Amino acid sequence: MTDRIEHDMDLERFEALLDQYGAEIATWPEALRSDAEHLLAAEPAAQATQAEALAIERAISGAPSVRASPELMARVLSDAPHARRSRTLADIIRDFWPFGSVWRPTAAMAVAVILGVLTGYTAPLPLNGSDDLAAGDTISVLSYSLDQGLEDLE
Repeated sequence: MTDRIEHDMDLERFEALLDQYGAEIATWPEALRSDAEHLLAAEPAAQATQAEALAIERAISGAPSVRASPELMARVLSDAPHARRSRTLADIIRDFWPFGSVWRPTAAMAVAVILGVLTGYTAPLPLNGSDDLAAGDTISVLSYSLDQGLEDLE
């Protein structure tokens, strides 16, 4: 019984690897080279695909390099999006609050703070001089505070 090594490369995978690593199989990663060489030995279509890739690479490497004119370079660079721009306060706020406008939650918080301060300021002090209020006294004090606040509004 002979040990047969299976080679899992098909023509489609070989073409993708030609695009990725180039037509010279010697420059491919070592793990892929043996499968590619076995496919080249067995498939004439793979040989034709590699020959075509080699011809394209030679044509590209033999072409003269052309330098762009300064006007073209300036136009391309001016049309390109700027990678770095200065960050504004609005950008920083948007990073911390991505939900849109900031003024509504800020206004709601300010109203809550003002109501809390007014409630604390208008609440009467206990008459017996102690700082401890029983549960019933707390309700009485809050009721009295609200009554006084409503009377002041009238």
